[in-house]
Amino acid sequence: MRDRMLTADVQLGPFEGTKITVYSARGKNARLHVHRECGQLRTANVTKTEVPLNADVVDRFCSGCADWGPRARPTSGLGILMGALGGVGLLHQLQAYAEPDEDVYWTQDEVRAAAELLRSKRDAADEDDEDDDGRWEARRDADELQEQVLSLWRHAAGSLHRAQAVIAHFPWLTVWARPKLLAKEGYLETLRAQAALFVEPAGLVVAAAAAALDTPTLPADDHAFAVLGNRSQISIGLSALWRRWQYAAERGWEGPASRAFRRYDLVEGIRSNKKGHAEALEGAARLIQSWEYEARAAAAATDSTPTVWVTARLPEDTEEPSRGDVRDVLDGLDRWTLGVLVTWTVTADWSRRTLTLKVPTFVADRLLASSSALACERGAEAAPAEAVPQAQPGSVRPGVFDDTAVFDRQPVTLAHLRALRNFSYAADQLYIVFSTSGGAEVLPLKAIEKRVAQGCAQHRPLARR
Repeated sequence: MRDRMLTADVQLGPFEGTKITVYSARGKNARLHVHRECGQLRTANVTKTEVPLNADVVDRFCSGCADWGPRARPTSGLGILMGALGGVGLLHQLQAYAEPDEDVYWTQDEVRAAAELLRSKRDAADEDDEDDDGRWEARRDADELQEQVLSLWRHAAGSLHRAQAVIAHFPWLTVWARPKLLAKEGYLETLRAQAALFVEPAGLVVAAAAAALDTPTLPADDHAFAVLGNRSQISIGLSALWRRWQYAAERGWEGPASRAFRRYDLVEGIRSNKKGHAEALEGAARLIQSWEYEARAAAAATDSTPTVWVTARLPEDTEEPSRGDVRDVLDGLDRWTLGVLVTWTVTADWSRRTLTLKVPTFVADRLLASSSALACERGAEAAPAEAVPQAQPGSVRPGVFDDTAVFDRQPVTLAHLRALRNFSYAADQLYIVFSTSGGAEVLPLKAIEKRVAQGCAQHRPLARR
């Protein structure tokens, strides 16, 4: 079966029976087409018919028309449902990232070997040790595999999030989609476990300790740094070195060798043959080593056993994506945060962007700090997820956006408006709405969203303008 194709087994829920217009050649068993101009409709004798949308009708759609489903006004309930299913919507997402791709595949042994190679390199005392060509190529291949595994895990998580988010708006799809979601969840867990092989839990704790370090007293009077200039210039240079080191140390899990090169930042722009260059470089290395020691000592002074339950909420998209630009749910998170999620996630509700973690104390402190990229709070032990979530009042159904009698209309919620914006390409336009406070008004979608978000009187859409 091709992905993106609407098939007869897809549950239509409350939209089953909706009248749609189809075109066909003459004949009882002729294929149905939702567009008169469909390339597979090769006849001059075309019949136009209005039929109730159901499994039998869907089963007769041609393959091209099944990619997007029946034609409906894009801002109607049925149009929003078809927009959510078609294209790169639910039907595509349920088949994506459900199993290893034969074109991009690696074995568990390959992942484990690459992780061990990178760990041995991180544990090396001197990053300047010269490897032979074979070892250098092996290290490069291991680095590439690490990034491929992490990237695939992120994309698989984003695909699961998008699939679950669609189902949250159309809950009657839950039972039908559950086997496919289980396959995606299983593959995502496989990728998470593989990605976790590359992450050093101890390195994450050290990074959290480094982030918590206060600015140290800097040796601006040390003659080793005389090449930088006067005392004020030395102080500025050392302060910049500290900030760059701390920034690098708090954003990953790699060991000291990955940051030792920061010593060259201090002498940037100074000729290497200038008197005092070597002394300044050695002094910078000593400072970085002392900061590394302080971070490791702080981490060692706390229990690194994961004992603290934290509920983490991934950030919502604050900007509307441009057409064709689909952001993954994990986009924007730094490397340290991704490492924490890979290592200590216990359960995840990707549709609500909510993950339950069990982390060490130092890591919990950093996650709970206001500077964290995640919105976190201390939580209880993870509860088992419900097999079938209950329908939400914000689910899209007939009577919310459809051109029906006003007294049959349903109040619009923020979830309805979110579905309209996410799944309809024609969402940004003017709408006639009715509210108990303002009566009938013509408003753009952003204004309606703002009012509903602020808890104003419920609005009922009358029609698009």
